[in-house]
Amino acid sequence: MRQAIMFEMQAVIKAHTDNGRRIVEVEASNENVDMEGDVILQAALLGSKDSFIKNGHLDIDHYSEIGDRLTPPITNPASYIVGRPLEVKDIGHGRTAVVGEIARSADGKTYPERYQYDMLWESLQQNPPVQWRASVFGYPIADQIEDCSRTTCTSGATRFLVKGLDWRSLAFTRTPMNDSIIGFARAITAKSFISALRKSDPLPGEDFEMMAASPVPPRSPRCPENIDEMWGEYLRHILRECPHNDKDYGNTIAAFRNHYMACRGLPFDKADILAHAMMYLIIKERRHGRR
Repeated sequence: MRQAIMFEMQAVIKAHTDNGRRIVEVEASNENVDMEGDVILQAALLGSKDSFIKNGHLDIDHYSEIGDRLTPPITNPASYIVGRPLEVKDIGHGRTAVVGEIARSADGKTYPERYQYDMLWESLQQNPPVQWRASVFGYPIADQIEDCSRTTCTSGATRFLVKGLDWRSLAFTRTPMNDSIIGFARAITAKSFISALRKSDPLPGEDFEMMAASPVPPRSPRCPENIDEMWGEYLRHILRECPHNDKDYGNTIAAFRNHYMACRGLPFDKADILAHAMMYLIIKERRHGRR
């Protein structure tokens, strides 16, 4: 089976409405040499843009692509698809941008606590907007990756030069593999990305291997026993130190769900129920002036 790779980079996302349609534009990649010595040629993306526009999609954290391979697996990975690409643009100097449309409910209402596409759109409407990274997902085309460690590549790459890619999707992510990435794309294997999400060691036998910082292993799967335990966990862990709680965006169902899946090892459905219960508990505590 072909090994999927991703390119992620810091991104400024432009968001606006067009006759009721929710449109975003984001720089997806460039040709700068990254910290590992890799270069992704713009031609790799432009050469696959037609199939990407026709068959590709936009999602959150690549969960639509890899969610069923996580531990525990996400029961409905497709729920993380938030839109579709409309256009791929050459914006000069080896930089590639994607224009896409973010989905919305048929009734026109917004449900950020229920739908990932509404959560994303609302976060982009804040002032200042929530910062996201763009991350390209695809499969290298055979014989179109050059090993620059064995020869001199004119691109400046010292490790790998990606010349061709079967481009499948573009993700918006708040959980990057490396927080020091600014202004350039970085190559990551799907295996490495999945391993980081699993909070375990990367799997062996990978090209483009990138190690995440050593994470804390998740707890054995266990639901909180009562409301007091839930509230104590919120005050001591989720609010202060949980890496899965988006402190810039504030309390959200999605953040609480990610906490229960990653920190407690619970499946998506149970984590989702607890996340809604936590939000209700916070609202209740605020009404009583205890928060």
